[in-house]
Amino acid sequence: KFRFRNREDSTSDDDETDCSTTSSSSVTVTTSIDVDVDVPRPFSSIPKFILERTGNAAMKLSLKYIQANFARSLAKDYEKWSTDEEYRSYRASLSSKKEEEVQRDIESQTLL
Repeated sequence: KFRFRNREDSTSDDDETDCSTTSSSSVTVTTSIDVDVDVPRPFSSIPKFILERTGNAAMKLSLKYIQANFARSLAKDYEKWSTDEEYRSYRASLSSKKEEEVQRDIESQTLL
C-alpha cells in the first residue's frame, strides 16, 4: 500500500498593484507532504528508522529540484505577464474559461 497526502499554503504580498512600475512582491509557499508505505519483503526486515531516513532524504532531494524549477518558471512567467499586456489578457481568458468550466461542473452535479 502507498498513501500520499499533500498540503500547500500560499500567500502573496504586493507593495504595488500597477504593473508598469517596479514594485516589491513576494510569494511564500509552504508545503507539507506525508507518504506512508507498507514495506514489502525483503525490505521489511530493515529497521524502520533507516527506511524513513532514506525515504526522507530522497523526497527532500527530489523536492529541492522540483521547487527550484518551479521558482524559475514562475519568475519567467511573471516577468512576461508584468510586461506584456497581450499575454496578461490571454492568461485572464484562460482563467475565465476555467471558471466557466467549474461553474458548469457545479451545475451538473446539482442536477444529479
